[in-house]
Amino acid sequence: LEADQQLIQDLEGAPCMNCPEGEYEAQAVTRTLEDGPTVLVVKEVPALACDKCGEAAFSEAVSERLEELLTEAVAAGVQSEVRHWRAPSRRKVA
Repeated sequence: LEADQQLIQDLEGAPCMNCPEGEYEAQAVTRTLEDGPTVLVVKEVPALACDKCGEAAFSEAVSERLEELLTEAVAAGVQSEVRHWRAPSRRKVA
């Protein structure tokens, strides 16, 4: 996740790819994910979001974790759920 933090720092203030007026800034956003009948809402997801249009961009690690959360929810038979973002815990190998 250190590489993700560096990427966010590098891109903060960059022009938005969606609208000509905005710039990306680091924010915590709400992301809604859907797969068939499953709807998963994840709050406080770290992202770069445009200060004008709200378009959000996620690092690769965050995107992968969101996909994992959705896959887990589908496997558990969840129809709808709201969760708060939690980065995956790092396990130390002894």
